[in-house]
Amino acid sequence: MTMGITFTHVAPPGSGALVKQSTNALLGVQATALAQLIGLWNDQAQTRQAH
Repeated sequence: MTMGITFTHVAPPGSGALVKQSTNALLGVQATALAQLIGLWNDQAQTRQAH
């Protein structure tokens, strides 16, 4: 028994690349937002220690 005997194309060529780029862009935005949030937390922690 083998897999992949029948191929069904559901979109035109290049659509996979578009989805990949979109996903990578969204991941980049989320990573940037998380990095900024961590920076704010660190600044707030340092401010509390100073007082």
